[in-house]
Amino acid sequence: MSYAEHLAANRRLCILQNLIADEGHGSETAIEQTLRAQGHHASMSRDHVRELLKDLKALDAVTIDYFRDTLMVAHITERGVAVAEGRITVDGVEKPPIGRR
Repeated sequence: MSYAEHLAANRRLCILQNLIADEGHGSETAIEQTLRAQGHHASMSRDHVRELLKDLKALDAVTIDYFRDTLMVAHITERGVAVAEGRITVDGVEKPPIGRR
């Protein structure tokens, strides 16, 4: 796995964990700000967040709605919770460290 793939997998895990902490949903704006606050600055843009959310949707880890047809709002699924808690493993999402499961 390349560094870029590892970084994207870590960001996807962070998104899922943050959605759990934020009552199961969050806007792309909030997700971007949270990732930046957690140290994910390199190549972080709204478009990148949108791509990460689309990846998570393809993995059935989130569903996506649009507010006023422009702002993405992600909602974590049961599968997404299981991935974030380390109960199941899926390609493309980093497994959480043992102490954070």
